[in-house]
Amino acid sequence: KLSKAGIGFVSIMEQMDFSSPWGKFALGMLGALAELYSDNLSQETKKGWHERRKQGLYCGTLPFGAMKNKDGIAVEDSQERKISLNGQEFVVRNFEGLNRAFELSAEGKSDREVAMAMNTIGYRTTGTHGPRPFSKDTVKDILSNRFYIGYIQDGNGGWLKAKHDPFINEELFEAV
Repeated sequence: KLSKAGIGFVSIMEQMDFSSPWGKFALGMLGALAELYSDNLSQETKKGWHERRKQGLYCGTLPFGAMKNKDGIAVEDSQERKISLNGQEFVVRNFEGLNRAFELSAEGKSDREVAMAMNTIGYRTTGTHGPRPFSKDTVKDILSNRFYIGYIQDGNGGWLKAKHDPFINEELFEAV
């Protein structure tokens, strides 16, 4: 885009003039090496995930109510989290919140009602986006996730028996 606009680029750090023929060549090589690195990293990551799945271990950020132990196996997240609601301080444990969500759903509460109850109690989602209020969609995903009865996704749309113990008994999961 720069060259089309008639602008030359010179890098002081690399001491290269990317507007010259040799500079353009070097820039092309740097781009090709970056693409090679990225593709190779992707391939190695996929191999690592495949190996973890073979071992029955979860790949990615663990779902709500779970954490990894020192061996990398998913266990109940019973860490105490202090929250402040309406000027009062409470302690919540995500595993207890997970059980509460399943119990509320089994009692006939809708996903939206479960989300509202979880938010009122002070629970927040976990994951890569940080703690956020629950929505009907996050609750629906939790309540249908077979991870909680001891399975992991196989990477092809199916499920494999996991190394971790079930978090929710299968009867409650099926009832929900």
